[in-house]
Amino acid sequence: MLHETTQRRVCRTAFLTVCVLPTLLVAAWVGWRVQPGWRATRVAQIGHELAARLECRRLTTPRPGQWRLEGCVCLDLESGEELLRASRVDAWPLDGGWRVAVGEASLDITQLEHAAERTSHWLRSDWPGVVLASVDRLKVVDGDTALADWQGVRARLASLGEPDALTGRELSVVHHGVGGELTLLMQRNRQVTPATTRVTLSTGDTPLPVRLCAALIPCAPSLGDAATVTGRLVAHFEAEPHGEVQGELQCVDMALLTGGRFTTDAPGSVALNDLTWRGDKIASLDGVLSSGAGRVARPLVYAAYTKLGCAPSATFSEQWNTSTEQEVAFDRLVLALRLDETGFSLRGDEPQQGAAGVVLSRGGQPLLSEPTTTHLPLATLVQTLAPEGPAMLPASAEAGAITRRLPMPPAPR
Repeated sequence: MLHETTQRRVCRTAFLTVCVLPTLLVAAWVGWRVQPGWRATRVAQIGHELAARLECRRLTTPRPGQWRLEGCVCLDLESGEELLRASRVDAWPLDGGWRVAVGEASLDITQLEHAAERTSHWLRSDWPGVVLASVDRLKVVDGDTALADWQGVRARLASLGEPDALTGRELSVVHHGVGGELTLLMQRNRQVTPATTRVTLSTGDTPLPVRLCAALIPCAPSLGDAATVTGRLVAHFEAEPHGEVQGELQCVDMALLTGGRFTTDAPGSVALNDLTWRGDKIASLDGVLSSGAGRVARPLVYAAYTKLGCAPSATFSEQWNTSTEQEVAFDRLVLALRLDETGFSLRGDEPQQGAAGVVLSRGGQPLLSEPTTTHLPLATLVQTLAPEGPAMLPASAEAGAITRRLPMPPAPR
């Protein structure tokens, strides 16, 4: 038996150790957590480790090691502009990286370029870690209009090579939708000098708004805000960007695409067997442009006849001579175009035996047939699309803009 004085000392020591000290430690920890600036400091630390700038309305820890940011906003590191807004972000460290689970997130189309710059920064960084992310719902909006609404998006950002000798970085994004699997793969290759970035987008059967992938389609601004693309797009970003597109463009604004020369009652479509581009120029094109009923500017029809050799039907020639209308009405347009630096060829729809393919038709009858010459120089195409001026290449701003987009052959020496 211990002496009574010793028993009292043991009890006091046990009370201080088991009750008082833990209580004081918890109180100090709570006081530290609720002090002004603690949340902002911790959110900044999480953002720094994820190479992002974050802000949130509320920060909690649902379980040890897991951070929950409610009302989270991801900002551009330099400008502070909003890139992405999420209802909830759960983040917890992994062995050499982070796992991130996002609730509902929205991205405004006006911030897409800044988001692409931030992604490029991640691909160029030397951080050797891995980020695994999942998004319950991702919306891309233009004001109040939803351009894309995807459920269940998965992303992975990882380094290639050993931590002390990185050969590159890779970002993969996958979405499983009703139209199949939509995948985006971005790869930074540091084994070449200078380093290059390759972007591969496969849409499956899911129509993707062209505005979301304007960097991969050189003619995107000329297709209209409602245009969509289905297919495969590849782009290489280096000293001179280049890439290729195969697939189908739908809901194309024909008036915008043709500079007002065609107007149609419904959007047109373009089937791209192959489109390659380099810098601001189209390197080669193999595709079919088609649309339903519409109208075509009279000067373009005349240029197609005189410059390209498109043959008008007898009925159309008679109507042409008696009509004073500035536009020609048609029911169907089919124009198959192939071009490269050697020239171009233009064809109509599948011709019947012994007949030329029809480019324009009305009431089931041909208006304008395909050219009789199978291969034409690109200068002829410029003359047709910009017929003003007597020169071989019309001296106009419009002709210059068209020429800069085409793979014109070098001038002879």
